[in-house]
Amino acid sequence: MVSQFSFRFTNLGFGSSLSFFMAQKKTHFSELRKALWILSLTLSLITCLILLFVWKTPLSPWRDFSIGFFLMGLLGVPLYFLQNFLRRFLSGQLRINIANYSEAIFDFSYIPLLIVFVVIFKLGVLGSFLAFLLAQAATCIYLIFHFKSSKIPVTLEAKPAGFFHLCSDMFKYGFWNYWVLLFTTIIQDAPGVLLKYFISNTAVGLYAVSSSAMGRLFMTTNSFAEVLFPHTAASDNNTGIQRTNLLCRAFASVLIIAAIVLGVLIKFIIIFLYGPKFVRSVYVFYALLPSILAYPLFKFLNSHIAATGKSKLSLFSILPGIIFIVGASIFFIPRYGEIGAGLSISGSYMAMFIMNLFLYSKLTGSHFSDILFFRRNDWKAIKQVVKNHWKIIKNRITPAQ
Repeated sequence: MVSQFSFRFTNLGFGSSLSFFMAQKKTHFSELRKALWILSLTLSLITCLILLFVWKTPLSPWRDFSIGFFLMGLLGVPLYFLQNFLRRFLSGQLRINIANYSEAIFDFSYIPLLIVFVVIFKLGVLGSFLAFLLAQAATCIYLIFHFKSSKIPVTLEAKPAGFFHLCSDMFKYGFWNYWVLLFTTIIQDAPGVLLKYFISNTAVGLYAVSSSAMGRLFMTTNSFAEVLFPHTAASDNNTGIQRTNLLCRAFASVLIIAAIVLGVLIKFIIIFLYGPKFVRSVYVFYALLPSILAYPLFKFLNSHIAATGKSKLSLFSILPGIIFIVGASIFFIPRYGEIGAGLSISGSYMAMFIMNLFLYSKLTGSHFSDILFFRRNDWKAIKQVVKNHWKIIKNRITPAQ
């Protein structure tokens, strides 16, 4: 929870700025590296002070933690910021595979450490804390090794602007992305909070079954969006537009099929996994079904807009979703409970998708059909991408002759 707090409320958008400025190749390289270290330490300190201030307040989720456990949790804050910023920096260099490997390193180190400290040494909660911190440290060491080996592009050494001027520019760009993240979080979490307030914990549980399943589907979307952002920032305008259009067309086609299949099977899946008592969650899933298509397309189009330097416009494009989620939640949830919560969030994603569709079309000159409807020659492009990636993987696992 401390890491989530850091990511959502105190990163101030500097992570996206690191990726954007690195990909754009318009910034002094050594100053950008210096900014990464100083921002990591500064934001970590600010976050720790805020957490210490709110620790014992009535609404704090950590108020029942002992001082020892809470301070141990704070040790993970600088590791989290450093890890996040290093990943963003490397993704801006289009070394996205390194960022992906770092996540695997965390998983593969955390689970064995958890077994050692919790199962073998029987340290309980303390053991889980230690396992988490050591896994975070191992991930940071891996990322720092690749960060130190980063080659200095000639174009990034051309015009040193001064450290404070650079941080000011990064803040001006990233601050708007920070609000996009914050508002998107509110849209995702508000229905569940209001559901608990207006109805009951039982309704929250029924809603959570379907919303968590939808969240797992969105993980793939978020992964693609994180790759799309630096590639768009590093590409010329036409290449970036063609890539985003192809990604949207491919996802739209796949997701329509996925929505139909899930719509048919979801009742059997929920009853099998959770039992007949959760059958009402099926109707919640149907209410959430439009978001299967709306959220990914919104995410890709919004990432493209932000990656072209128009982060202020990317914030403007999600305002309809904020307005809708507030009004719809107040209207639907007291009347229809968990189904109303599903309708509220689907409507919000649809509003954001439509707004981003119009803005993206206006900015790029793309027709709606260029973005939404799959084309016959798209198969060739997708096959070529798969072929190229398979060749890279094959070269890595095949020993050099």
